[in-house]
Amino acid sequence: MVELELGKLKIGDKIIDFGRVYRVFKISCHKTPAGEKRVIHFRPYFKRSGNRSLVCTIPEESLLKTNIRRPVGSGEARVLLRKISTPAQTTKGADLDWARQVIAENDLASMVDFLKYLYYGRKREEKDFTTSQKRIINSLINRIAGEVGLALRKKPEQVRESINCNLKKGLKIKPKVS
Repeated sequence: MVELELGKLKIGDKIIDFGRVYRVFKISCHKTPAGEKRVIHFRPYFKRSGNRSLVCTIPEESLLKTNIRRPVGSGEARVLLRKISTPAQTTKGADLDWARQVIAENDLASMVDFLKYLYYGRKREEKDFTTSQKRIINSLINRIAGEVGLALRKKPEQVRESINCNLKKGLKIKPKVS
C-alpha cells in the first residue's frame, strides 16, 4: 500500500522522482463510482528558469507503480556526500544504458556510486570525458546536490561545490589493488 511506502502524503511534503526534489502543493479528491480518489499535485522544490511553471499530478493509487520516494535524512546525506571522495572499486564500464537505469531506479546511493564509477574510472585512465559522459556527470551531480541540499538545508549550488571538491579529493587516494 502507498501508505507503507510513502506514508500518507500531505501538502508541504517533499518527494523524490527521478532524482529530482518536488513539493506536494495540493491534494484534490475526486468522486468515482468506486469511491473517493485522491490526486497528488506537486512541483519542483528548487525553482529553475526551465521549471517554474512545471506542475505534475498523479493519482494516489498509482504511486505504488512508480519509484517516487521520500528524501533521505540528513545523516544518510552526510554519509553519501563523504562517500564521494572514496574512489570506486569496480572494473565495470559505465555506459549510457547503466546511467539511465540508475536514474530510473531513483536511489541516491546508486547515483553516488555511478558518479564515482564514471568519474574515477575515466580520470584513472587519464582520458577526457565524452560529451554524453559530461552530461551524465552534470545530471547526476545536480540530482545528488538537490536531494542532499534538501536534507542538509543547503542550497544545491553549495552542495555541488562540495561534490566537486570531494571528487577531486578522491583522485589523490590510491585505489586498492585486489
